[in-house]
Amino acid sequence: MPDLQKLPMWNTVQLFRRVTQQVLLVAGLVGSIALLPIAMVQGAATRRRVPILPPAKAPLSGRIAGVGKPIRLLAVGESSVCGVGVSRGDETVAAVAARALALLWQIYSRRCSLQIHFRQCGHRCGGGRAMSSRMA
Repeated sequence: MPDLQKLPMWNTVQLFRRVTQQVLLVAGLVGSIALLPIAMVQGAATRRRVPILPPAKAPLSGRIAGVGKPIRLLAVGESSVCGVGVSRGDETVAAVAARALALLWQIYSRRCSLQIHFRQCGHRCGGGRAMSSRMA
């Protein structure tokens, strides 16, 4: 069986692939830069139109009844963790995850339910810096 890398056609194919990849990369960069002003205008318009929703009402922590030593569940994050878009604190990510974990434990272990204490720390807007300064 001949060595493919020594054939002249193989070198041509590799060169064609390299050149094609570089051309596509440059075309993508040029396209991104050309469309950046449009994306910025669309982003600004979206920020003006989208309402700022309040976070969920209390409780922001809770307990799932069970036996044994409790498992502690802490949810840290931004708007999804603090419950933007839900009306009550027991519909948030941490509360739903705690209930699901307790139910799965009960189903798969075929024993009594698991005791879980959960708490959520979230901030509805701002980046990681805003949240970390509030939690410090």
